[in-house]
Amino acid sequence: MSVCTYHPTEGYYSRKDKDPISKQGDFITSPEISQVFGELIAVWYLHQYHSITHSLSHEGKEAPKKVRFVELGPGNGTLMSDILRTWKSFPSAWNSLDGVHLVETSSTLRETQKITLESYDKDIQFYDRIQHIEKVAHEFFDALPIHVFQKTDVGFREVLVDLTNPRVRNSKNESEAEKQPAEWNDAETGFKYIVSKQQTPMSSFLPLIAPHIFSEEGKEIGQRLELNVEGYYIANAIGSLLEGTPGGAALIVDYGQDGWTGDTLRGFRNHKQVDVLSAPGECDITSDVDFGVLRESLSHNTANVVGSNVMTQRDFLIRMGVAPRLDTLLANAASKERKLLIAESAKRLLDVRGMGNQYKFMAGFSSNQENRYPFE
Repeated sequence: MSVCTYHPTEGYYSRKDKDPISKQGDFITSPEISQVFGELIAVWYLHQYHSITHSLSHEGKEAPKKVRFVELGPGNGTLMSDILRTWKSFPSAWNSLDGVHLVETSSTLRETQKITLESYDKDIQFYDRIQHIEKVAHEFFDALPIHVFQKTDVGFREVLVDLTNPRVRNSKNESEAEKQPAEWNDAETGFKYIVSKQQTPMSSFLPLIAPHIFSEEGKEIGQRLELNVEGYYIANAIGSLLEGTPGGAALIVDYGQDGWTGDTLRGFRNHKQVDVLSAPGECDITSDVDFGVLRESLSHNTANVVGSNVMTQRDFLIRMGVAPRLDTLLANAASKERKLLIAESAKRLLDVRGMGNQYKFMAGFSSNQENRYPFE
C-alpha cells in the first residue's frame, strides 16, 4: 500500500498523467464540492484563535503573534485556500498568521498546491513528515498504509500480498516472465492475499500497543482487523506538539468510526470501487479510520492533551452555521444555475445517506483550551 500510494515516480499521488482528486479523477473530497466546507472549518479555527486570545488577555498576556497552519495531506490545496480566504477577512487573525506548512510527499501535488495558494502572499513551506503546531487533517489518515490481521485457530495472523504465479518471482529474465501470460492477463490481477502461517514482527508487536483491539473475545475465526500503525504515531506526534502550545487545536476529518475496523480496505478508480490489487499505483487505496485509536494516541503519555468526541460531518457543519452561510451564498448567486449548484453541493455534504454521515470530525485540544465548541 505504501509503495503503490507514495512511490516518488510511480505512486498514485505522484503520477503526472491524471488528477486523482476531481470529478474527472478517481474520487472527490468535500472541499472540492463546496467552498462552504472549508469556510466553516476556517470559522472553527477562528473560534479557537479568539478563544485563546481572550484567555491570554485576562491573564495580562499578548495575543499569539505567530500562528501557523499545518495541513496533513493537502490534496489540490483547495481546503487551505478556503481557510486562508476566510481568515483574510479578519485582520487581527490574518496578521498573526506567520505561515502555512504543508505535509506532502508528492512533488506533483506540491506544484498544484503552490499554484493554488501563491496569491495569498504567505510563507508556504513543505515537509515530508509532520511538523509544527496548528493542524488540519482532511482525508489523510485513510490513505496511510495499514496492517491487516485475520483470526485463525492459533490467534491473529497478518494478511500479506503475494504473487499469483510464484514462478515469476524466480524469473531470471523478462522473456521467461513473459512465458506465464495466464497469470498476468487482464482477467488476473497478478497478486493475491495470503494469511501468514507464522507470527510476523507486526503481529507480535501490535497487540502490545493496541491490546483492546487484539482481544480475541467475541471475534470469530476468519474475522479481520485493521490497524493504521503510522496513523497512530502521527496522531501521537500531533498530541506532543499540542502539549507545548498555550491553546493549540487539531481538527481531523475522515471517514470511519469510533472503534476498531474490520475488513474495509478498498480501491477507487473513476469514482467506482475496484479490487485493490487490480491496478497498483493507478487507483486510490483507502481504509476506514479508527477514531478511537487516534484519540488514544493523541493523549498517549501526556495528561495535557485531550481528544474530543466524534461527530458526523452533517452535525459539525450544522452547528458551525452552514444554514446562514448558504442563505448568504444563495442570495448573492448571479444566476439560477449558480443557485442550483450551491444547493446541490450543500445537499451532498449534508446527506445522511452519504457524506453527511460517512465522514466524521474529531478534535484534539491542549488541556487548557476550555472552549471546545462544537465538541463535548
